[in-house]
Parts: sequence; C-alpha cells; structure tokens
Amino acid sequence: MKRSILLILVLFVSYSLSAKSIKGIGKDTFYTAQYEVPVDNQSLKQSALFSFKVKERKLSSGQVKLNYDLPMELIGVEQDIALIGNKNDPSTFKGPDTVSNCVKGAELQIVCLMQYKLVQGTELDVVEYLQTQNLTPQQFADKLAVSKLFRCGPIGILSIGPKPISELDIETQKLLQEKLAALKNDISASCAE
Repeated sequence: MKRSILLILVLFVSYSLSAKSIKGIGKDTFYTAQYEVPVDNQSLKQSALFSFKVKERKLSSGQVKLNYDLPMELIGVEQDIALIGNKNDPSTFKGPDTVSNCVKGAELQIVCLMQYKLVQGTELDVVEYLQTQNLTPQQFADKLAVSKLFRCGPIGILSIGPKPISELDIETQKLLQEKLAALKNDISASCAE
C-alpha cells in the first residue's frame, strides 16, 4: 500500500514538473491588430483600414506563430496568413506566403510592412462578398477600389498591439514610410489610382 501511494506521488510530481517545463506551449493568445492598405487618394483612407484579431501560439522552439486572415473586403475569400519569428526581434518574422519587414514599436507593438506573394480570390469574389454587407453605394465603390489596388500590388501595414496605426510613434512611422516608398516604387504603373 505504501509503495502504491509512493508510486502515485512520484508520478504526480513528475507530471507536474514536466507540465511546468512546457507551460504555455501550444496555448493561443489573441491580439488586436490593424491592417492598412496604402492609398494616395485621401477619400479611400477610411475604406483602406481594417481591424481584426491575430492569434499567437508559442512554439517549442521558443518562437511564436502569428496567424490572421486577410480581410474579406480585399480578396473576397478566406486566406490565412502565418508568420513565425521571435517577438523580441520582429525582424525575424517570416511566412511562406509573404515577404515581411517587421519592427518593434513602442508599448509591445509589432509593426510589419507586408507584401503577399499569392493572393487568393478574384474581383468577382470581392463583389459577391461586398454585396452581403450593409454598405452604401459610396462605401461599396470605395471598398472595391481599395481591393483593386491591393490585388494589383498586394502590400500593406500590419500593426499588432494596443495602438492603432495612426498612433504609432514617430520613429516607427518614419521607418515604415521609407520602406513603403521603396516598395511602392517596385509596383507597376498599372496599379496607379
């Protein structure tokens, strides 16, 4: 009887210690994020800004995996985007469908300039999705215009953390604008507004 109790106690302590050593691995955490499609036309700015949740999962390697869906207003279908990297060094974030250039902003903010290698869906998918939304004719036209710009040159700014893109610190905004200008120069003239 004493051996059984001792064996159970040893197994319990062993299990507790092993559980503590992997605490948090595989557990999902959700963060508020904003995504902005860069547009030059000021009347499209509001239609080019999207809010959603980003899922973070800690990996056994010590890295994290971030997942989010591209906004349906942009592509008309669901498309999951995954980035894997080190939160303490956001420049390490990489994904199979993206070229990302991430920096650490103030107050636990991660900000990435995103370029997508492959965008799913068609313009018809976007139109069909937008028709299911309660939009005014002007909102519909603006969102469709932003989608066309995005599909032609699929780039944007992803901001994960407590602050909206409009409230990022000056240094982060300046760095993003410089990188964005260089990236926009690479996009063909057919994408002009």
